Amino acid sequence: MANEKRRIAENEYEFMYAGARVRALEARLPGQDVLDRLTELPSSAAVLSALAEYGFNAAPGADGKIDREALLLSVSDKACAEVREAGADERLPAVIRLPYDCNNVKAVIKCRARKVSPASMLFSNGLIAPDALNGTNEEIAALLPPHMAAAFTEAVTQYAATGNPQVIDMLLDKACFADMADAASKSACPLAVWYVGAKIDLTNLQMCLRLLRMHVAEAGKAQLQASLLAGGTMGTDVWETAYDAGEEALWDVVQRSPYASLAVLRDSSPAVIERKADNYLMERVQKTRYVPFGQDVIFGYLLANEYLVRNLRILLSGKDAGLSPADVRERMRLSYV
Repeated sequence: MANEKRRIAENEYEFMYAGARVRALEARLPGQDVLDRLTELPSSAAVLSALAEYGFNAAPGADGKIDREALLLSVSDKACAEVREAGADERLPAVIRLPYDCNNVKAVIKCRARKVSPASMLFSNGLIAPDALNGTNEEIAALLPPHMAAAFTEAVTQYAATGNPQVIDMLLDKACFADMADAASKSACPLAVWYVGAKIDLTNLQMCLRLLRMHVAEAGKAQLQASLLAGGTMGTDVWETAYDAGEEALWDVVQRSPYASLAVLRDSSPAVIERKADNYLMERVQKTRYVPFGQDVIFGYLLANEYLVRNLRILLSGKDAGLSPADVRERMRLSYV
């Protein structure tokens, strides 16, 4: 009993220490006000230069210009390194980083089939270094977590047999969410568990809606069944039933779900729905700013940096496309701070 009490006390101390470290780091994050000011700058080059004021620096590329991708990737890498230094459970960064591994192995399968290099398509933010993906299929599978390892092997086989790249995406996306759910569960972080479950539900909603609006009937039903993600708070049968009943029935399901606030979007475009779904997740994550310590604080900081990277991508792309500041802001997600 004494040893157990000592272990609990040590864990609480570690959480308090890590939480205090993260709170100090949060204070340095550019908030919504900073992002709004950046949208007023005249070009993406001006935005990149301004980011140096907030500690985001990247070495110039061969052309002498700031390496945009290196800068963006460094934001996520730095956040993961910071929470590790603070003593966070390694499974918390894994929840964030596994989608990058998923993207990378999908690119490897497709590029190898076309006999081209996947190097330009690989992110360095995953758990597996891009260079390690140069090995054989067996060597790559051995590096992946269980669900993605099995899906990788199956995707290679099915793609070789069918030539359909959709099977790669469907198999690996489902496996990635399964491994994310495992990592979240093992971390015992309530926010991470909630986030993965809600992310699965909202992804299933958007898949179902997209297929309904394509008017592909039975073919769409088959694709939906193959694509639906397990592990959400709403079972896959809910989405299948809603698909059979039509779009109005789908929104009625949303109205009765934890995501009822999104039901007002029934006449909105997929882009608007995707943005509002992302904002729904961030609204919940923002509440961790009022939690004194614990794993939720750490996971909230990791997600804050992921959303920051996404917003910076939107901002830079908008500037390159010549969009107005108002149009850029309309496309951006909620900021954590």
